[in-house]
Amino acid sequence: MIDAVNGFLNNALYVSILAILLSSLAGFYAQSRARDRCLRDFHRFKVTIENNQGKVAWGTLEVYSSGVELLYASEHWDIEGHVENSYILYAADLANLQTIYRFHDDQTEKGQQRRSLDIRRTYNPSVFSRAGRAMRNFFSTFKDAIVKTINTVLGYRAAQQPQAVILSKREELTSSGAQLLSGAFGNAYEPILERYTGHYVVLEILRDGVWEEEYGILKEYSAKYVELLNVKTEVPLDMYLKGRPFKGTTPVQVDPLQEVVRVANHLSRTILVEGIKVEEETRKVSVPIESGQEVNIELSEIEREKPLSLDISVRSMADLIVPRTLAVVRHAGKRDKLSVDTLLGLDDLPYHPWVKKLLGGEESIVSNKIWSSGELENTQEHSRSHGEGSLS
Repeated sequence: MIDAVNGFLNNALYVSILAILLSSLAGFYAQSRARDRCLRDFHRFKVTIENNQGKVAWGTLEVYSSGVELLYASEHWDIEGHVENSYILYAADLANLQTIYRFHDDQTEKGQQRRSLDIRRTYNPSVFSRAGRAMRNFFSTFKDAIVKTINTVLGYRAAQQPQAVILSKREELTSSGAQLLSGAFGNAYEPILERYTGHYVVLEILRDGVWEEEYGILKEYSAKYVELLNVKTEVPLDMYLKGRPFKGTTPVQVDPLQEVVRVANHLSRTILVEGIKVEEETRKVSVPIESGQEVNIELSEIEREKPLSLDISVRSMADLIVPRTLAVVRHAGKRDKLSVDTLLGLDDLPYHPWVKKLLGGEESIVSNKIWSSGELENTQEHSRSHGEGSLS
């Protein structure tokens, strides 16, 4: 047995074939398993995806090297009677991505525990986490230099031993090695973003041609995306309601009366009536309504006489992934860190000005869909009949 192994190792052709095969398999495995670091953090969480045309899809996220898949909670029948259980977005579809939302109150109990653990590790990383990240950044930074050095050494040996097949294939071998390093350690790091990983930052996001600010913990970044945790954001009502079955009560009830419009909030979140629209004119009002409350908003003479609709958003806590083509980390946030227990408890706090001061952030107004009272009443039935959604 030992003689057979020695004979195999002494045969340059056999060794060359084996080395090329193993390096090719390693490169293929690394390429097939390589997933974006930001998208990987949302793997198997319930998410809502919005593209740059305002279309929305939702489901449990499965992340692959070539795209993502949204798994439906139940079977969905399309208008042609086909049964659908998932929605797949390839790399070309992700190029049109606007934002991925991971709403805190939309997660399962297991998902909330995973997310809490992730925040603890990000906000207060251990010595081992810091060491692992430093090592990854080292290999990411010097990846190209390492590959070029290996290629140079093999090239020098090939010139001295032209009969060695293994050395003549040095470029293929080092290419596979580069793929392996890329899959394991990702792209080169950025010193500015690395400095604020685990800290609050202000992220500027381009939405509908307007730069808006979101405030949260910088969790991760990659060549394509940036990830923010614990963002107190405002999203359109229809986006928030996607995939959320409601029983009995209408989530938000709108009743236009003679001189006022009455809005009742049956959600567990504070909503914001941002404007009242009559025909093409919108009057900004910015009226917050906490969970379980109803508010009467006084109408103008024109609004009393004509059909109206409301511009409503929901104040929610979410984690975000945004393409770097549409987002930039612009400011460092609060220097003094909150305790982790306080940080995790922010999701349960109602909206009050002192919460805003505690976070040190500013409110962000997101462009919203215009809702009429009839649409709001049909939301419950729409969500129940459509199940998870697609970007169509």
